[in-house]
Amino acid sequence: KKMPLHRLRWRGFWRRDGAGHRVTVRGTSPVSAIDAQTPAVDACGERGPRVLFLINGLGLGNSTRCHALIQELSGHASAIAVMTSGNGYWYFTDRPEVDALYALEELDYGERNGQLSAFRTLLSAPTLAGIAWRNDKRIGEILTAYRPDVVVIDSVYSVWALKRSRIPVVAINNADVVCASWQKF
Repeated sequence: KKMPLHRLRWRGFWRRDGAGHRVTVRGTSPVSAIDAQTPAVDACGERGPRVLFLINGLGLGNSTRCHALIQELSGHASAIAVMTSGNGYWYFTDRPEVDALYALEELDYGERNGQLSAFRTLLSAPTLAGIAWRNDKRIGEILTAYRPDVVVIDSVYSVWALKRSRIPVVAINNADVVCASWQKF
């Protein structure tokens, strides 16, 4: 049974029209709201790649890291879209380099007394698994509709639809820091 998009707690969808103006589409599926836009073409007549960024929006570190890349790519890509959640969605809302912004459900870690709690995170595993499953379905829908040439992921782990799509992936994260900290722990 297909999960209706209106049940996914996303805050809306917007894209830029051909003139660069932001068009807000609320209360409709972002998949049906995407039209076939004419891609950007460089001086040689070559179309730049369509790039989709999948960014963990829990904090702002992932968003600011990817925003630096988006700024560099904005003159070379025909279109740049971002899928994120929480603070990341807020951060990318008015960025002129972003042609389309999609919301994912936010994965929240468990906490106790204002600090991260591994135990409470484990207790919420069934809820987190459901969110990951719904996010994967949403990612699959956007991959089909947006048709990116490459996907850049930063700490998003709902990647089954991405793996099935066989679209080239560039993964960014700070796993080396996490692994080093874990070994010290």
